[in-house]
Amino acid sequence: GLRLGDFNPMDLVLQASYAGNCSGLYWGVTFKYLSLKIKETASAFCGDIGLLQPFKIGEQNFAGAVGIYNLGFGGKFLTDTFDLPLSLKAGISGSPVKNWLISLDLVAPADSIMYAGFGSEYRERLAKDVWAALRCGYNSKNASISGLSVGAGFEIGSISLDYAYIPFGDLGVTHRFSISVLLDSGINISGSSPSVSRMLDEQGGKLIEQGEWKRALSTLSKASALDKNNSSVKGKLKKISDHYIEEAGKKYNQNDYYGANQDLKASQLADPDNPRNSTMVVLLEKHPAEAEGKTDYEMGLQFLKNNDFAQALKYFDKVNPDLAGVEKLDEYKLLAYRSQAEVLRDKEDYSGAIKHLGEAMKLRPFDNPISQRMDELRKERKEKSEEFYTKGIKLYYANQTRESIELFEKILNMVGEYKDVPYYYERAVKKMIDYYTRLGKPDEVKTYKDKLNNQ
Repeated sequence: GLRLGDFNPMDLVLQASYAGNCSGLYWGVTFKYLSLKIKETASAFCGDIGLLQPFKIGEQNFAGAVGIYNLGFGGKFLTDTFDLPLSLKAGISGSPVKNWLISLDLVAPADSIMYAGFGSEYRERLAKDVWAALRCGYNSKNASISGLSVGAGFEIGSISLDYAYIPFGDLGVTHRFSISVLLDSGINISGSSPSVSRMLDEQGGKLIEQGEWKRALSTLSKASALDKNNSSVKGKLKKISDHYIEEAGKKYNQNDYYGANQDLKASQLADPDNPRNSTMVVLLEKHPAEAEGKTDYEMGLQFLKNNDFAQALKYFDKVNPDLAGVEKLDEYKLLAYRSQAEVLRDKEDYSGAIKHLGEAMKLRPFDNPISQRMDELRKERKEKSEEFYTKGIKLYYANQTRESIELFEKILNMVGEYKDVPYYYERAVKKMIDYYTRLGKPDEVKTYKDKLNNQ
């Protein structure tokens, strides 16, 4: 074809923004320089202005905002001028109930009719650090072709996976997928300037007034790190700690032990010395699996990995073997029983060790190594009993009564009655009672009388 020439189109936008707040009213401005080139170049200056006001409806947090966009003067290509897409926007968003977010926007373009947008999202925690979300939205600007869109998302730690289904009438459907990674966006302030600490202290106080407890904790923690002697920061952190520990109590009473544990951690971070923290710690120790957001099976595996076999067995015994995903339950229980038997054997608790091996035999009745180990422990128990018996009798007649009692107790714990150990044990304890009675020491007398009563 006929070559008419070349052109290199280019668009450029440079902008600078500044934001702040005044008594809880957030404001922001953006200055923009626009440059458009096709063959000739046109440029324009404009700006955006916005206000945002958080507020509460009952106990729920909401925010309202209004903004003017592209306020300025248009550009010009040769003799043709063009206007900037000036628009006024207003919106409101908030959570009427827990985990449910709604938003409504009204947009009034200068060159078109007003339209509205509505969006809603419901989030639910599936597991620790795992959330699922369902979303829907409607934009009246696209009402002629549909305007409706739906979507879903998963949040795993700092990674978000999102999907949106957006129909465009005769033009077909758009499937939009996205993946996001949340990086640490904390303010990195070097040095230990008290003036910066005071600035963060003021910001943290306003966040508390707005009910932004999580952001307030983050901000005031930075303020405390910069100036540990700032009493105002300490007071606000204590207030945050009291808030979170109260929330932990509410969630505990609702059997939301995981939520209570998360609030407890926030309270401990805000004020480690808050005496109410220790009370919640004791309460949550009764529900460790739920507090950590784990199943009994997962807790058992965790303790097994940490070589705490007794705790592992405690949780494994609660697991329903018919559940999916626990096919190796008996294998792990067998390992825990055999391992705990060796722990007890090292403590010379042969009866406990043999009992645990007996439980292991129930899981694997024809396991010769387990049976052989039980026979070895029974033989070792008999040898130890005889060794302790001989030493105990010698100590008794050598008037080392306290030492003899310790050995006799070991024998009684290992095998129960052995030869005439009960006779010598009783005589030795009575000797100690008479001895401490003559010395006028009632606490020691009571200790040995309890031994005699518990024999």
